[in-house]
Amino acid sequence: MAMLRGVAYCRYSSDNQREESITGQIRAIKVFALQKNIEIIKIYADEAKSATTDQRPEFLKMMEDAELGQFKTIIVHKLDRFSRDRYDSAFYRRHLKKQGVKLFSVLENLDDSPESVILESILEGMAEYYSKNLAREVMKGLKENAYQCKHTGGIPPLGYNVGLDMKYEINENEADIIRMIFNEHLLGSGYLTIVSKLNSLGYTTKAGKAFKTNSIRDILKNEKYTGVYIFNRRAAGKKGNYVNKDPQEIIRIEGGMPQIIESNLFYLINNKMDLKRYGKRKSAKQNYLLSGMMKCGICGASYTGQSYVKGRGGVKYYLYGCTAKYNSKSCNNKDIRQDAVENFVVELIQNSMFNPRTINDFGDSVVNLYNENTKSYSADISKLEKEIEKTNLKLNRLLDLYLDEQLDQKSYTEKTKELKDLQELLTYQYSVKISTVGVTITKDTVVKHLEKLKTNLIGDNFEKKKNVIGTVIKQITVDMNAVRVELITDGLDGGIVLSGSSPPLLPLSISIKRSVLFKK
Repeated sequence: MAMLRGVAYCRYSSDNQREESITGQIRAIKVFALQKNIEIIKIYADEAKSATTDQRPEFLKMMEDAELGQFKTIIVHKLDRFSRDRYDSAFYRRHLKKQGVKLFSVLENLDDSPESVILESILEGMAEYYSKNLAREVMKGLKENAYQCKHTGGIPPLGYNVGLDMKYEINENEADIIRMIFNEHLLGSGYLTIVSKLNSLGYTTKAGKAFKTNSIRDILKNEKYTGVYIFNRRAAGKKGNYVNKDPQEIIRIEGGMPQIIESNLFYLINNKMDLKRYGKRKSAKQNYLLSGMMKCGICGASYTGQSYVKGRGGVKYYLYGCTAKYNSKSCNNKDIRQDAVENFVVELIQNSMFNPRTINDFGDSVVNLYNENTKSYSADISKLEKEIEKTNLKLNRLLDLYLDEQLDQKSYTEKTKELKDLQELLTYQYSVKISTVGVTITKDTVVKHLEKLKTNLIGDNFEKKKNVIGTVIKQITVDMNAVRVELITDGLDGGIVLSGSSPPLLPLSISIKRSVLFKK
């Protein structure tokens, strides 16, 4: 039987130095891969990165390679290595599903059953809570420093150094660069002109690199140069975009920093920049709840969001259509109105998965599955304790042999390394299983989780609604005369609706050239 091509993803987070090393994760993953007949062709590893953000270079590279079809499985040691944000996790797992890539966890023995999907969602939620709680505790200490106008980490802005008391001091050489940038921009010089002048004079950024236009904009927008100490202003968005947090969360202390630029000059320049930026109207982007989940039942291509305008200056209609139809004209399947199919899918999920009977059934079956996965851990823990003790004895014997000169140094070093590697792996497995046994998932926990998913499904938050749909939908297929929806409840006892077909044709207020299908 041919082996499946797979990769390993490991992460060691700097927010908890007691966690396992990358080496320990890799060993456990390789053992798991052999058991599953998977060939590990590459290892992606991010060190000192947080799983609550997608700023993980190796992780993002793995997602790109998945699109190229380089492998069919990804193995992580534990689900929280993949992501500690359940919505972020759902987004990337949907992406992998589209590429036909399956995600395995060494410690969480989960399959494609409905119970496993819900349990996995709960475990991700628990990991997210742990991560956010830890971040909250870290933030307390940072805020204390911020209220004292102290440096809270990272590279200080150009123009400042950090003194022994952790407060900011002006670096006069760099401050001259800041003053030049503001004065040049006031006189009408654009970003490119300023960049060219700075680089020709041999000036560099704080990191010692050449200036770029983004560097200039960031400096001109940095209110700290007016002497205002600012902390906790920015929140990372998708793909590294930054937005300002709610003003109540931001710490601003007038006079908290040495002043380099006069306030009047700063606000004069920034008002002009804002007028230029917001003077142009931006068209709103339409969000599609079912993007990435629908396929054409005729040709197999994806169904994606489309739009149509009736007449010059007319109303814009939003649809889902076959990509093969729009890109190559090779399919004649019909379009579907966005609002109709999305409302239908939401209603179907709500009635099928989040009715009282289904929630009750899931409560029992998910707890049973979790208990089955963890009840063997007690025996494993006892076995691991004995293995660790045996390894320690072997290490002591090796040392005695070496001291008695019955073992040369090379042999002693090689054998000691093998045993210490084994000891590290056994100790890690022991600590993980001990911590897992201490976690209890009750029926009440599952019911509350499902009720929260239901609230997200019918709520107004687009991302939360989309991720609930992506979690519980297996596939949506658009045939010529019907829409078929398959849910994860397929095969679950209790007479639950397993799939649905679209309702009768919904009337349109306007006749359009493309026929819009939404009927059986």
